[in-house]
Amino acid sequence: FPALGSADVTSGALNRLLVLVCPDVLVPRQRPAHEDPPEAVVKWIEQAQLLQHDMQGLTPSNPIVVDYTDEADALIDQFGVWVDEYRDKAENPQTKALWGRAFETSVKLALIYATTQHADPQALADLVRQGGLRIDGNAARWGVAFTKHFMGAMDKELSDRMGESEFDIMVKECIRQINRKGRLGLTCAELGRYYPAYGGKEPRIQDAIHVAILRKEAAAQVVYPPASGRGK
Repeated sequence: FPALGSADVTSGALNRLLVLVCPDVLVPRQRPAHEDPPEAVVKWIEQAQLLQHDMQGLTPSNPIVVDYTDEADALIDQFGVWVDEYRDKAENPQTKALWGRAFETSVKLALIYATTQHADPQALADLVRQGGLRIDGNAARWGVAFTKHFMGAMDKELSDRMGESEFDIMVKECIRQINRKGRLGLTCAELGRYYPAYGGKEPRIQDAIHVAILRKEAAAQVVYPPASGRGK
């Protein structure tokens, strides 16, 4: 996230991806073991490959039409309105463009959900040919909920970390580290341990960071140390 700028969001590059935010803790590397894939998976792939040559409607001139149920249609429309309103009132203008394809993504996910309800590829193909595949309320509800979740998480991470300069990125990371500690906060020395890039800066740069944090009103407060203890 620190490597990203607003141009990466407004370009449309990020909102074309399905990004899932993982914890900061590094996952131990695992050495992969060679093993044969499950036979059921192999058969499913083989059957799907055959269907690609047999199923009608795989060209723009002859598309496969998948309808919504009334409930799904209403849910998708409501989500479209919600996205427009959310973007209008977004606090961070840098991440507004992130939601530009949220509606499209929710529909695609709902379609995936609808197809996964049919484990037999041949039965699914027959259903599609007969025009019986539909996106129901459960599929639409899941697509909308999933889109809100992963895009919301990405929006927050970008807002917390993304900056237009090295200094701005450092300020945001300091705020993030301080807020993670809740009401207790961090002393300057503690912040340097949790965020070595800050700890390695000379005092005048650290002071500039403190001022920038206060100007952002990011729930940060400077407490001067009393004679018998340290302040935060």
